[in-house]
Amino acid sequence: MIDPRHKFLTPACASLLVLALLAACPMMASAQAPPIDPGIDAALKLHIENRDEISGVVAVVARKDGNILSQNVLGYADIDAGREMRPDSLFWIASMTKPLTAAAVMILVDEGKVSLDDPVTKFIPALKNLKVIESQEDGRIVLVPPVREVTIRHLLSHTAGFAFLSEIQGFGLDVIPMEYAALPSVTGPLQFQPGDNSLYSNQGINIAGHVIEIASGMSYADFLQQRIFDPLGMTDSTFWPNEQQLDRLAKSYRHNALQKKLEEVPVNYLNYPLDDRVRRHAEPGGGLFSTAADCTKFCLMLANDGEWEGQRILTKEAVVELKKDQTGELKRNYGLCFDRSDNHFGHGGAYGTRMAVDTRRNIVSVFLVQCAGSPKSGSAMNDFNKAVDKLLEHNP
Repeated sequence: MIDPRHKFLTPACASLLVLALLAACPMMASAQAPPIDPGIDAALKLHIENRDEISGVVAVVARKDGNILSQNVLGYADIDAGREMRPDSLFWIASMTKPLTAAAVMILVDEGKVSLDDPVTKFIPALKNLKVIESQEDGRIVLVPPVREVTIRHLLSHTAGFAFLSEIQGFGLDVIPMEYAALPSVTGPLQFQPGDNSLYSNQGINIAGHVIEIASGMSYADFLQQRIFDPLGMTDSTFWPNEQQLDRLAKSYRHNALQKKLEEVPVNYLNYPLDDRVRRHAEPGGGLFSTAADCTKFCLMLANDGEWEGQRILTKEAVVELKKDQTGELKRNYGLCFDRSDNHFGHGGAYGTRMAVDTRRNIVSVFLVQCAGSPKSGSAMNDFNKAVDKLLEHNP
């Protein structure tokens, strides 16, 4: 109603109109910027102001219901250009790709197309020719057949025996298509009998990515897009950042000990240009780029037993399998592409990134930086975690 004596709404009518609009469009209610926790802000600012630790950071803490407790955005995505970090800054999340690969496998497990205890050779017969290193001395290597077959579970728990591989003849792993990465001539021999030990391995996860392709009948990248990214609204998660996303890419830096400052470096695990879909291939072990918002959505799906905002990605049983201990007597405390404890599960990336689900306090956290080869990003993450503890003391 409009008061005919005035050109404007009366205060009462204005209030009613606002409430009506909020009811009609819930997104308007959440349009305001998420809160910034001063404790987290102060803790992270110290690491940025030193100018020799991290260039910038995007860190998010959210409750299981999606309520954002804090979103802290500090520092620079590009120091030389003076481009500040933004909430939607894009990061190479490296090995944080692995949990998404494991989730994709578990979608196929839910559908009965894959069993975790299937031998890998059911999908990739060429791996029947695998050998295991029994001994090596004075340059002489003795190879023997495996006593048991490598299973999908072995791949995802890093107990298959494949060596860690970060590049092939000086090129990043994204240079080779997955079907070739799963050949014995590329994988090399197993370092131990499957299931007898644990060794963190990109190769094993890349092979799991090819299993996804064979079992689903679509490319690994398309499977992630259609079955995880699109349903969850993860609009910035990609192996090939487009021009608009590259404009938001946080540059990577490493500590220069001589000059006592940060110097810009390329991502040395990947090949350039990053938007090249012909010569670069999706890499399940560590090829994804993403944002804090996208990573938070993935974590919230896991925190809510496989469902988020009406989208069921995984069964509750699949999430339990992902986060439970898969290494048993090896005492590695590792799930299916998740490090874990009784109260949390998550994963980090080579350049200092991390996402985690805290099952005791019912929160998720995402910490994104681009710090190459420096332990100082770990110090910043530790201070972030301590500040989160204090935040939760005041917001139980």
